[in-house]
Amino acid sequence: MQVSKRSREIDKKNWLNHVRLGYNYRMTELQAAIGIIQLKKLPNLLKKREDLARKYTEILKNTPGIIVPFESKKYKRSWFLYYLNFESLRLRKKVQKHLLSKGIESRTLFPPIPSYYEYKKRGYDPRDYPISEDVYKKTLALPLSPNMNEEDVTYICNEIKKALR
Repeated sequence: MQVSKRSREIDKKNWLNHVRLGYNYRMTELQAAIGIIQLKKLPNLLKKREDLARKYTEILKNTPGIIVPFESKKYKRSWFLYYLNFESLRLRKKVQKHLLSKGIESRTLFPPIPSYYEYKKRGYDPRDYPISEDVYKKTLALPLSPNMNEEDVTYICNEIKKALR
C-alpha cells in the first residue's frame, strides 16, 4: 500500500496521527511477570492436553460416522483444541445438539478464510473453496482443558456415541 507524501508529512508532525489501522500488543510489566511464572507450568499443561486428546482418540477412533484427528510421528501438536470430523453435517448437528442438552459445550471450528468479510471484499469467493467449506461444516471442537480429567473425556465420548445411535 502506497502512503502519500502528505500522509508522511502529517505523520512526522504528529506520531499519533496514523495513516493505517494497527494494533499495540505491548504487555505491561505485571503481565510479563505473570507470563514468566505461567511459562514454567507450560510443559505440564501441554502434557495434560496431550493425554486427554489421546484418550478422546482411543475411545472414539472406531466410531462409525466420526473421523478422529490424524496423529503424526514426525510432528507434535499443542492440542489447542480437540476436534472431530463427521461424515455429514446432519451427524455433526445431531451430536452438537445432544451434547448441548447434556450441558457439554462444543463449537464449530473457524470458518474458511475466504468467507471473512475482509477477504470477500478483496475478491475471494468462498464457493471457490468447497473442500474448506465442507470440512468447516462437518467439524466439531470438543472441550479440552487441563482442568479436565479422563473421566470427563470418557463421559463426553459416551454421550457422543449415544447421540450417534
